[in-house]
Amino acid sequence: MKFMKVLQENKQNQKEKNHNSFGMAVEKFVSSHPGEKVRTETLRASQLYFLCPRAFVLGYFGLQEREVDWLGRLRMSTGTFLHEYLQDRVLGPMGILFGNWKNKDEVREGFHPDSEKAIYEIVNQKPLSWKYEEYRSTDPKYKFSGHIDGKIDVDKLRWIDDNKLLFQTEPLKACKRLQEMTAGRMSILEIKTTSKASLDKIGKQGYPPDYYKQQAVIYQKMFDIDSTFFWYFERDNFDQTAFIYRHEEKWWNEAIRKAEYIWKCVREKKLPEAKKLCPSSKYNNCKYCKNTWTEKEFDDYISKSSNVD
Repeated sequence: MKFMKVLQENKQNQKEKNHNSFGMAVEKFVSSHPGEKVRTETLRASQLYFLCPRAFVLGYFGLQEREVDWLGRLRMSTGTFLHEYLQDRVLGPMGILFGNWKNKDEVREGFHPDSEKAIYEIVNQKPLSWKYEEYRSTDPKYKFSGHIDGKIDVDKLRWIDDNKLLFQTEPLKACKRLQEMTAGRMSILEIKTTSKASLDKIGKQGYPPDYYKQQAVIYQKMFDIDSTFFWYFERDNFDQTAFIYRHEEKWWNEAIRKAEYIWKCVREKKLPEAKKLCPSSKYNNCKYCKNTWTEKEFDDYISKSSNVD
């Protein structure tokens, strides 16, 4: 009996090894692709909090090779699909997502142009006639850039909260009422996916981590809207939490302080000081801040750039 148990365990271990080999092969296949050559010319709002000024300036004056991150790509693709699903098939037909809707002939700004048709197409697994297009923008002064997941009507959110019973008993009637309401005050929509531990923490706090606060505040300034509606999903079971985050000026001040320093270095063609305004440097794990460059080495580097005036 003991011998048979050992054999079974060995078979199970061999199966697990084969499965691990397959996963390893997939990861190595994707990771072996050449890294994307990128030049950084604007400050991405979603990346600014963690951005090292040195890394940006080096990327501005020369092409940087972005490493292929297999798990990062998986998470990004999953998040992208979730965004599109919620925009096109849930929030749009429901009547609370405001923005640009595109079909093969035109683009319309507003709430969904034809919710009933969208619901028919979803139920019957037909291609959608109208697809949501996210707003994109670049701040002309500080060159912040990015896109928002949409604009969501705060007055409609409040109406939903006041009419929970109607949604529980007659959801189609409730949504019809929503669709008939005119546009009210807007909040920027941010859809996020996260781990269970993070979701539990954020749900208890009722506000996002600092890096998302800064991203939200930059978008609020760029789109002249004073709040952000965060909708968080947990990746495993899709548990969710949602809340409104209101503008905090201190995060805007932090953003422009870093932006002004970076663009000053770009104008003067100087390498930013090591560890200055770099959040990773305090943990001593920023490869750009660790690297010691002489002034001549940096001058030689930017002399080869096509991004020099």
